[in-house]
Amino acid sequence: MKLICTNNNQNIGTIKRNDIKTFTFDIYNNSDRIIKPDLYPGCGCTGVKLIDPILQPFSHSLLEVSMDANKSALGTWEKSIVVSYLDATDLEQKNLQILFTVTITE
Repeated sequence: MKLICTNNNQNIGTIKRNDIKTFTFDIYNNSDRIIKPDLYPGCGCTGVKLIDPILQPFSHSLLEVSMDANKSALGTWEKSIVVSYLDATDLEQKNLQILFTVTITE
């Protein structure tokens, strides 16, 4: 069982201080089992929501991400989100790391 992010490592560009930018990642369940993943943003400036919180076999869901530039320092940053799920084949916890780059300006 495996989750795949089809558009990982995005550069979401520049956000001005006090702005919030929303964007998405495409998560694909490349298995014949239902997966209900847990989401862990790397910091408090990143909000995450899986549009379809239960991924059916061989299906896609959008991971909606909101980046709050008011909660981050100025500069260019690489941010991460961990999508954690139980692999029912070998009963191991697996993690999919999703990365994006953002630049915060005044």
